[in-house]
Amino acid sequence: MSLLVLHIDDDQVNRDYISRVLAHTGWDVVTAPDAQTGLTMATSQRPDLIITDIDLPDMSGIELIRHLRRDMHTTPPIIAMSADILHDRAALDAGAQVFLAKPVSIDILLDTIQRLESVPRFN
Repeated sequence: MSLLVLHIDDDQVNRDYISRVLAHTGWDVVTAPDAQTGLTMATSQRPDLIITDIDLPDMSGIELIRHLRRDMHTTPPIIAMSADILHDRAALDAGAQVFLAKPVSIDILLDTIQRLESVPRFN
């Protein structure tokens, strides 16, 4: 069974690039351009993993992670990404398993996803 990844990022180029790379690896990818769409898709699509940017137009990725942890019955592992490394502690405190600094090495992202495949969902 293929891993379903939800990628939330307001940058279309980032969404398209990461989607292509993950799809080439064999994972299914759905994308959202903002936090609200991401919340809706997380609930309806039930992804196995969520990758979110921290700097989103409608709410911060930190707040998005808090909403996901609070509102979903079970929450998949979350990877938070930002060019501002000062967000790392806040992202992890909010409930992300991993923080990656942008620009993200694709090899590091793929290794991180593979490590998180076996992480159970939180209840």
